Amino acid sequence: MTFTCALMAACTSGNKQVVDEEDMAVDIPASIVYNFDSIYHYEMLAFKQNDPKGLFITASVAYLQAQGDSLPEGVYVVSLGEADTMLMIAADKGYQPAKDLIHCLQANNCWHHEY
Repeated sequence: MTFTCALMAACTSGNKQVVDEEDMAVDIPASIVYNFDSIYHYEMLAFKQNDPKGLFITASVAYLQAQGDSLPEGVYVVSLGEADTMLMIAADKGYQPAKDLIHCLQANNCWHHEY
């Protein structure tokens, strides 16, 4: 099962323009991001191994929290700045979902980095 992660609410720029639906959504498995053990597993992969999927999931959790989603109690959430760095590393490693999320953030004027 997946859910569509619309990230416009996570933007701090205040820009609420409407963009193409494909630029507003990134599919992220709900079974991962709403499960403490799954998030913890991917965070460990991110922090210990610089694993691209782990980096992507850890970054996604930060953006989900920023847009107001309720996460499992006790989950460690990185800052959006750290999340952006993780997304860039994962994208540089060729992880397509990270590239897609960066594209989504760019399309919504929420990405403030060169990539």
